Amino acid sequence: MNRLPDLLPALLLTLAAGCATLPDFGVAGGPGGPPLPAGDYPRILPIEALLAQADGMVLDAGHAAAVVSRAAGLRARAAALRRPVIEPATRVRMAAAAGRLGGG
Repeated sequence: MNRLPDLLPALLLTLAAGCATLPDFGVAGGPGGPPLPAGDYPRILPIEALLAQADGMVLDAGHAAAVVSRAAGLRARAAALRRPVIEPATRVRMAAAAGRLGGG
């Protein structure tokens, strides 16, 4: 069976889309858009300078509690990501079904 008549409209639309010009979205830093201001890029500092700044910093009780709470939340999220994606009972059922279908 010849599928060319079925695929011809899709082929022509794909070719036409490839010849189209993209509109100017005016995104900063993009083609046709305004340039990025020079101050938008972060400065890269040596680690020694950053550590020297951190030596004089002291967290008050409120900020320390917020940091500890955030760290606990991130640890909980990390633990949740370490769990299996497919629960063991579901994995057993899937393996049994695959075995019945000859894929196991």
